[in-house]
Amino acid sequence: MKKILLFLSTVAFIISGPKSSNAQGHGHQHHPHQQISEVCELRTDMRKLWEDHITWTRNVILNLIDNLPGASTAVPRLLQNQVDIGDAFKPYFGNAAGDNLTYLLTTHITTAADLLTGLANGDTAAMNAANAAWYANADSIAHFLHQINPDQWSYQDVFDMMDEHLDLTAGEAIARKNADYAADVAYYDSVHFEILEMADFLTEGIVRQFPHQFNHRMAQLDVTLDDGTVVLDQNSPNPFADQTVIHYFIPDNVNEAEIVFTNSMGQTVKKIALSEKGEGELTVNTANLNNGIYSYSIVIDGKVADTKRMLHQN
Repeated sequence: MKKILLFLSTVAFIISGPKSSNAQGHGHQHHPHQQISEVCELRTDMRKLWEDHITWTRNVILNLIDNLPGASTAVPRLLQNQVDIGDAFKPYFGNAAGDNLTYLLTTHITTAADLLTGLANGDTAAMNAANAAWYANADSIAHFLHQINPDQWSYQDVFDMMDEHLDLTAGEAIARKNADYAADVAYYDSVHFEILEMADFLTEGIVRQFPHQFNHRMAQLDVTLDDGTVVLDQNSPNPFADQTVIHYFIPDNVNEAEIVFTNSMGQTVKKIALSEKGEGELTVNTANLNNGIYSYSIVIDGKVADTKRMLHQN
C-alpha cells in the first residue's frame, strides 16, 4: 500500500493509496458491509434539531438587532423547532413529557425575544428582567430533563450545558449589538460546538436509558461496485480530535481524482490528488488545526461526486 506523508501548517495528511489487490481488474467487487443503526439515525436527527435551534436563533438575532424585515417569518420557524424537539422525545418519554419540553423551550425562545428587544431598544430594565427569567427557565429545563432521565442526565450536567448555551448566545447578541462582528462570529462558532456536544449528550442518554429500542434492528447494505461507481465514506471517528480516517473508491475509468478539504467559510484548506485507482484510505492528522466543521469532497474529472462534513474539536 502506497503512503504519502505531507506536513502542513494547518493539517498533516497521511494518504494510504489503493490496495494493490484492487488496483487492477476491480470489476464487480463487494464493498464492506455498511451498518446503519437507529443510534446513528437518532444522533443525526438530534444534531439537526439543535443545529436548527441555534441557526434560527441567530436569524432572529440578526433581524432584531439589525432591524431587518424578516423577523415575522423567522420567529415562527424558530418556535416550530421547539415543537420538533419535543416531538423527538415522545417515542421515549411519552407525549406529556414531549409537550412539556416544548412548552419549556418555547418559553426559552419567547423570553430570549424579550431580552433581544430590550437589548435592541437600549431598555436596561426590560433586558435585566428578561435575562433573569431566561436563566430561571434554563434551570427549569435542567430539572425537567434530569427528572425524566435521572440515571443518565444529571441535573448538574444539564444545568452546566444550558448555562453555557445561554452565556454564549447572550455574548453573540451583545457582540452583534456592539458591531463587534469578529466576536459575533466567534461566539456563534462556540455556540455551534456547544450545541453539538449537548445534542450528543442527549442522544447518549436516550440510548443508554432505552437500549432495547436500538439493538433489535440493524440494516446491512451490500453494495456492488462497478467501473462507474465512486465511493466516498464518512470519516471515522467523527467528531475527532487528533486523527480521523476516510475510505474511498476510484473506478478504473476515471482520469483525474482528488479530495478537496474546505473550512466552514468555503475556503480550500488542502487538495489531495488521488493518482491510483481502486480502494484507498486517507488518514488525516491535525496539526494546529482550528476547531470547526470542515467539508471534504471527492472530485472526479473536474466534477464534485460527493461531499461529507467532519467536525474537529479538541
